[in-house]
Amino acid sequence: MTVILRTIELTNIRSYLHESIGFDKGITVITGRTGSGKSTILMSLEYALFGNAASVSGNALLRRGAHEGSIRLVFEHAGHEYVVERGLVRIKEKVSFNKDSLALYKDGERVPVISRVRDLDEMICDILGYDADANASELFSVTSYTRQDEIKKLMTLSSEKRQEFIDSILQLAKYKLAWVNIKDLVSHFSQELSRIDGMLSAKTRLEAEQSELIAKKEKKEKEYAHAKARLSALQKKQSEHEKKHARTQEQYSALKKQQEHVYQKKARIHSLETQQDAIAKRIDEIEKKLPDLEIMVAKSGAHEFDLLLENKSKTHALLETKQEHAKKAEEEEKRIRALGIGACPVCKQEVKHEHVLQVSHEYAITLEQLHKEIDALSQNHEHLAKRVENAREGVRAKQEQDALEAQKHELATERTHRLDELATLHAEDDKGVSEKNMHELEAEREACIARANQLSTERAQLETQSAYLLEAISEHEEQIKQKKAEQAQISKQEAQRKQVSNVCVFLSNLREDVRNIREVVRDTFLDAFKVEFHKYFEELRRFEEEYTVDVKTDYEPVAYATDGLEVSINALSGGEKTSVALSYRLALAYIAAELGGVSQSELLILDEPTVGFDSEDVRLLPEILQSIRIPQIIIVTHEEELKTAADVNYITNKKAGVTRISAQEFQHLPGR
Repeated sequence: MTVILRTIELTNIRSYLHESIGFDKGITVITGRTGSGKSTILMSLEYALFGNAASVSGNALLRRGAHEGSIRLVFEHAGHEYVVERGLVRIKEKVSFNKDSLALYKDGERVPVISRVRDLDEMICDILGYDADANASELFSVTSYTRQDEIKKLMTLSSEKRQEFIDSILQLAKYKLAWVNIKDLVSHFSQELSRIDGMLSAKTRLEAEQSELIAKKEKKEKEYAHAKARLSALQKKQSEHEKKHARTQEQYSALKKQQEHVYQKKARIHSLETQQDAIAKRIDEIEKKLPDLEIMVAKSGAHEFDLLLENKSKTHALLETKQEHAKKAEEEEKRIRALGIGACPVCKQEVKHEHVLQVSHEYAITLEQLHKEIDALSQNHEHLAKRVENAREGVRAKQEQDALEAQKHELATERTHRLDELATLHAEDDKGVSEKNMHELEAEREACIARANQLSTERAQLETQSAYLLEAISEHEEQIKQKKAEQAQISKQEAQRKQVSNVCVFLSNLREDVRNIREVVRDTFLDAFKVEFHKYFEELRRFEEEYTVDVKTDYEPVAYATDGLEVSINALSGGEKTSVALSYRLALAYIAAELGGVSQSELLILDEPTVGFDSEDVRLLPEILQSIRIPQIIIVTHEEELKTAADVNYITNKKAGVTRISAQEFQHLPGR
């Protein structure tokens, strides 16, 4: 990866408010106390390059309490200058990328990027030459970025852990995964082969079962045909019987209707005879009552009723008139008596006593005459009232007589009609309607009904049997069809068995080949790795050739004395151990770049490379670092001794939660 970093600018990133750090070729050492913000620079670098694929999230980068933050990285690659800008924004409790601050520039011109992190990530991977399916962040770490404790760990890991680590770099895990997955495939196809063999072994059984089902089906078909024939004959009988039953029912209904008519006629005759008796009795009663009414009418003077009533009214009116005259005369007589002697109030003439007496006497005569007439009229009125009342009784008797005469006439007419109806009813012929005939016909009808029920029951049984047989036939046909399908499947399986067997053999051989390929790749890598390891070790050694180094098949580095005896790496001096460790790590980076299909890295980042080193190792490390032929080396450390290897030294200083950076330049040491 021919990348040279130029500048990284941090705004509201962890403990940084706003800082810009410049990089050049040579060795840049970033020092500072623990927790002062050194590692934040490397974390920001990784996030700027790889975004979501980086090992650090935006949530861990945005400064606490800040709403927005950003990272701006400038780097050179293949003769072009690129600028990557990534913004972060806090929305409630979540931190996500800021699409408005997402940008990529090439040689000062903005590259069109859709506002999605993934699009920018893919563009940067394409610029760096990473394959689309590669884990960009991991490949960058292996080829350019040595994390804390990694150098020492490569020397101190157990053989098994070291092999797992290097196998992951070599991507040999995919061969192991393929080897495991192929085993599952072999198991799957072996089970399929066993299943096919089981199906093939069932072929004879299926043929026997099919023959048995065919025989059962044919038997049921014969039974069904017999049942259908019986049902057809029964339906014919049932049809004939239904006709007979209909005729019997028709005769029965007609006879029943006639019988009901006879019953009704008898009841009517009885009713008519009863009514005749009642009519005769009523006529007899009327005839007995009429003579008395005739006598009463004759004696009462009913024929004079209107005249008597008129006379009574006239007499009453005359009586009232006389009574009014008498009353008036009495009042006048009283007034005259009251006047006495004096002037007449009317004529003003002198009224004498004799005149008053004379007038009073005249009134007395008049009143006496009026009272006699009133008494006579009163007696006459009373007499007329009695005669009117008698005449009224006679009128009522006459009315009753007339009503009885009319009723007698109506009854006589009604009696004549009833006698005619009785004669007609008695004349009707009821000889064909007898209880015996009715009982015989009813018995025949009930016998028809019983036979019809019997035939219906037999038909229902036959229909049920036919339906059962038809269902059984259908079920057998379905079973036969299923057996044929199973046999057809077996026939296919016979052809398939050979294919599955061949696949099993092929996969078993392929699995063995994959295991062999893994060993071939490992052996090929080991040869290339040894060459690079020797090359880097020769470049870095600063001592006489007391030892030679090599790598075992399990990737364990080993030293040999001049007499050929094997010497443990731990027995070497501090400088030699450090040279071995760095050579081992640089050789891994070289091989990883080759396997990843990217160019050899011109950038080496060492994050706290002295972790696990003793003081002697730390003292000798600057001279060894200056021997590394990589254009750009960036070291993050808390060791002051490493400043001596630096072309530029940045010092991080954190106060009140804010980190600031100061730069210090050095003269190039000889050999750089």
